[in-house]
Amino acid sequence: MCCGGWSNGCLRSSELYNFEANQWIQLPPLSVKHNAAGIAEWKQQNAVIVVGGFNNEAHIAAEYFELVKQRWVRLPNTNYKHRYKPAVWVKGEESGGGGGYNPQVICCAGSGVLKNEVGTVEYLDTRDNKWSTVKRPLSKLLGLAANINANNWRMWRIFK
Repeated sequence: MCCGGWSNGCLRSSELYNFEANQWIQLPPLSVKHNAAGIAEWKQQNAVIVVGGFNNEAHIAAEYFELVKQRWVRLPNTNYKHRYKPAVWVKGEESGGGGGYNPQVICCAGSGVLKNEVGTVEYLDTRDNKWSTVKRPLSKLLGLAANINANNWRMWRIFK
């Protein structure tokens, strides 16, 4: 699946490749224009998540595509800007006491493009649909130096 991109400006387009038919299928447009966004599969929801990107509206935008209903659904805006290829993944947790499964969308990387920084890590708890910040700075979490250029570095699934 390809979402957004750049062609004389940021794009809202999204397409899905059908391997059996060997062709691209046009999907409904994204709610927000995304360029250099993070993307991940959300298995529990049978969806694909897109977060951030390089344009003023997309910096804090998050949305997902429901494959069954064929529509984009906006999530709450992130608390921090995630401008350039943020790492995005879904981590599920078993809640105690038989409360069931709680999938969480976790987004990491920050401004990166304009400053030498890894960025802020935050996650969306789907129980209350609010973004929360991981309190320790990412560089300390990973045991890295304070200044790392996120343009040249991508991180995937640090929380397992």
